[in-house]
Amino acid sequence: KDIKESQNYFIPVIMPQMLFAGFLIPFDQIPDYFVWIYHISFFQYAMSGAIISEFEDFTFEDCQPADGQPDNCTLPCYETGNQFLKDLSLDTSYKTRNIVILIGFVVVLLPITYIQVWRAITKGAANV
Repeated sequence: KDIKESQNYFIPVIMPQMLFAGFLIPFDQIPDYFVWIYHISFFQYAMSGAIISEFEDFTFEDCQPADGQPDNCTLPCYETGNQFLKDLSLDTSYKTRNIVILIGFVVVLLPITYIQVWRAITKGAANV
């Protein structure tokens, strides 16, 4: 009926998808009973695709070999983007899969959204 009410529906749906997309909470740390949210989160497919596109076949030029790192350095050093993707459990073949899944989200959710907005407008027009 108004923006405040729509926020009450929107936030509980979007926040779990953001939390369990595998970036705020890594996939291997997501509790088993929340893993299903990871698989239905469009954020996960969009971010994975963007990260794969960015780091696929990329070479890091400022990477120091492990023996050249200071003793107190605990961060991993990646020579290539493919090593970084492997550490994130992302395969470069996932890029096409992610695009197809995102298109599927649009094809399914856009008509549903259109119908809901149309129903709300016609219902509102009937009350005038």
